[in-house]
Amino acid sequence: MYQQSVKDTLTGLFNRRYLESQLAYLESQLAIHIDHAKRHKEPLCLLVLDVDHFKAFNDQHGHLAGDDCLVTVAKQLEQSLYRPADFIARYGGEEFVVVLPHTDAKDGMQIAERLRLNVSAEKIEYQGQLLSVTISIGCAVLRHSEETAQSLLIAADSALYQAKAAGRNCVKVAVDEPDITHP
Repeated sequence: MYQQSVKDTLTGLFNRRYLESQLAYLESQLAIHIDHAKRHKEPLCLLVLDVDHFKAFNDQHGHLAGDDCLVTVAKQLEQSLYRPADFIARYGGEEFVVVLPHTDAKDGMQIAERLRLNVSAEKIEYQGQLLSVTISIGCAVLRHSEETAQSLLIAADSALYQAKAAGRNCVKVAVDEPDITHP
């Protein structure tokens, strides 16, 4: 029963309730994580990603195609994460969050780029048509002792909006990180 309450019924990924519980847990344990990160110099990376032009995709192909799109994107994202500690959750609508423990900005950007490329290469089969979508990704890394899970989410979301403003289908890192971008 618990599994059903924390899984998104459409994509099979963890849902926002699970993500919020994890972020709340992260916030409550933040002091421990920061001490660990300081001692071992192991940051925590957070990605926020969005399916580009999803509303137009839904309007053009219909809601069932939109559902198929989200399922396909979710599977591709899940298959693109290799480490057991990494996790992905549907954040809402066409938005997903990826938590990457022990990951710095450079590695986070590489993982984000792999996610972006894998999603854009995947074809969505719907009523005999092969459709494709792209994603935009914002990346932020826990760096400062005063940061919270919420501030990290806000930083990654801000970087996501930079990616959208840059033309979509790209990865951007939060502004206080080194300027590492991929087209």
